[in-house]
Amino acid sequence: MDFTRWLASQLKPGSSESVLLALPLYAYVEVFRLRRVGGQIAAGLRYWQDEQIHHYVALARDAWFAYLPDPTESSLLDLNHLAFALTACGLPGAADVFDAIGPFATPAPWRQMGEAGRYWQDDFVRARDYAAKGRLSRR
Repeated sequence: MDFTRWLASQLKPGSSESVLLALPLYAYVEVFRLRRVGGQIAAGLRYWQDEQIHHYVALARDAWFAYLPDPTESSLLDLNHLAFALTACGLPGAADVFDAIGPFATPAPWRQMGEAGRYWQDDFVRARDYAAKGRLSRR
């Protein structure tokens, strides 16, 4: 976790290495998963409301995703992590990321974050629909 945050602090917005700004998102998802499995987290939403997490999610959105000339050519795994994190944090911009993903959801992070017995594809569709509604309400 510390390494990914340090690395993110070294990157210039829009640089060729700015894709590495997605690394903290992977780390936050994994820490959440491990804490939930270990019984340390009861309410997942509170975890995602942390100011530091918001900072790194917004950084990935604003200093990596916003600079992509064609987001549809980016790693689907990176885009799915960003879409998940934006949605979980309640930050704006998830609808644009879901547009770049199109119908190509990846199991991670959705499967890792879902409740036991739920289908991760349903979680993806729910998050995408929620983000689209948020975009429409801001217009």
